[in-house]
Amino acid sequence: MSGPTISHDDLVQMARRAIRVSYRGTLLADAAPTAGHMPTLESGFAVDPMTGLLAIPAGTEIAQAGSGVLCTPEERCDALQLTLHWKGVTERDIGMLADYWTAYHGKTTRTVWLSCTLKSAKLPGGVVDGEELMLVNTLASASAEQRRRLNADRAVLAEMVRRRAGVPVESPLVIGVDDWGVDVRAEFGVIRVEFGSRASISDVSQRVDELLRAP
Repeated sequence: MSGPTISHDDLVQMARRAIRVSYRGTLLADAAPTAGHMPTLESGFAVDPMTGLLAIPAGTEIAQAGSGVLCTPEERCDALQLTLHWKGVTERDIGMLADYWTAYHGKTTRTVWLSCTLKSAKLPGGVVDGEELMLVNTLASASAEQRRRLNADRAVLAEMVRRRAGVPVESPLVIGVDDWGVDVRAEFGVIRVEFGSRASISDVSQRVDELLRAP
C-alpha cells in the first residue's frame, strides 16, 4: 500500500528545510576525468545569500569532475540528493562566501573551492527543480541587524534555543538569519530555529521578537 501523496509545494518546503537544517553532506562526484573513478567527500557547505550558489572546499580531483550529487545530511536511503554542477575556484574568487563557510564550519585547509549551481533536489517523495528552492536570502540586507539583536543577550538567546529547538547550549551565537529561520552556532555544531512561516523585510523584526518571547 502506498503512503499519502505529497504535494509539490510540500516537497519544495521539505527540500529547502533539509538544506538549511544540516549544511553538511557527502558529495559523490561524477567520474574524475583522469582517475576514472567517482571520488567522494564529506564536507559542510555554505549558501551564498545573494545568488543561492553553494560553496564547498574540496580538492583538485573533485573540482575537475565538474558535477555530482550531494547527499545531505549524509549518504543514506532517505537523504536529500542535490544534483550539482560546479567549477573550481579560489578562496579569493568566492570572497565573503568563504567567511560564511568558516562561520558555520570552522577553518579548512583545502585551497580549492567548488562554486556549485543547484540543478535539482530529489527526495523520497519526488524531484524538485533547483530554481524552485529559492535559496537566495531576501533578508540579506536585514540579517546583520537581526543577528545583533539576537546576540545582544546570550542568556536570553540560550533560553530561546532551549525552548524552540529543545537543545541546551552554553555559548550560542546567531550566525545567520534568512527568510525561514535562524542559524545558531553552538559548541557542538549549528542549530536551526525556524520561523512558523516565511518572514519578510517588513515583519522580520516582529518575527525575531516572537522567537525570543516565551510561548
